[in-house]
Parts: sequence; structure tokens; C-alpha cells
Amino acid sequence: MSRLESGLERLRLWDLALCVRFNGAVRIAPVRRVFRIVSRLGDGVFWYSLMLALLATGGADAFGPVGSPVPALDDGGEPKRRRRRDPRSQLCA
Repeated sequence: MSRLESGLERLRLWDLALCVRFNGAVRIAPVRRVFRIVSRLGDGVFWYSLMLALLATGGADAFGPVGSPVPALDDGGEPKRRRRRDPRSQLCA
């Protein structure tokens, strides 16, 4: 077994042990509550609240960052343009 494979196997075993430990820890109510809150933050409620707070505190200056997402850039630093789909490609053959 190479050093890379050995290291990956140790990482896998460490990850497994960590997952088992967290799985057991969520049986404790306060720990479960923390995980539930963190999960809710990722559902969007937190992010929408943050945008509303930015608008409330920043006023008109916050409309730029809140209203327009950062565009995807191509290799030259220019905004990527979407290619139009050929309507014929959606027809059944």
C-alpha cells in the first residue's frame, strides 16, 4: 500500500469515527438543537434575513449587492453569455 493510499485510508477511518460520534451525540437534546439551528441557517431563512437587514441599514446603497448576483466570468474575465437552445433540439426524434 502506497503512502497516499495509507493516508486516504486513515482519513476514511477518521471520518467514519467522527460520523459515528456525531450520530451518537445528536441523541443529546442540546446538541440536537444546535444541529437543527445550523441546518435552518442553511435553508435560506438566514440569508433572506441578512438581505433584509442590509436593505434596512444600508438603504439605497444596498440595492446593488442585494439585487444583483455576481455574474459568472469566462477565462478572459468577461461575463459568460448563455447560448440559446435550438428549439428543434427539443423535438422528439
